[in-house]
Amino acid sequence: MKKLHELDTSIQVEIVKSAGAVLAKNFGWPGGSDGTQAAKDIVTSVVDAFLSLYPEEKPHDEKIEEPKSDPEEIQQKRKYTRRNTE
Repeated sequence: MKKLHELDTSIQVEIVKSAGAVLAKNFGWPGGSDGTQAAKDIVTSVVDAFLSLYPEEKPHDEKIEEPKSDPEEIQQKRKYTRRNTE
């Protein structure tokens, strides 16, 4: 069985939301409906904090960069050019 942090982020969020729904149903006191709303607010803030820790990675195009020429290569090219001009 995998641990929570080994699962995909979207699955983790759904698990936390489901746990929050159970908490919201059972979190209250007689004569007050504020308990349910408080539980929802707690779960919402926990999910938001969790998502801020793991921002969604935006796919980006991979660019193949040509390696910059080394100073040695530039000097060699100059030497080669000088030989041709003599």
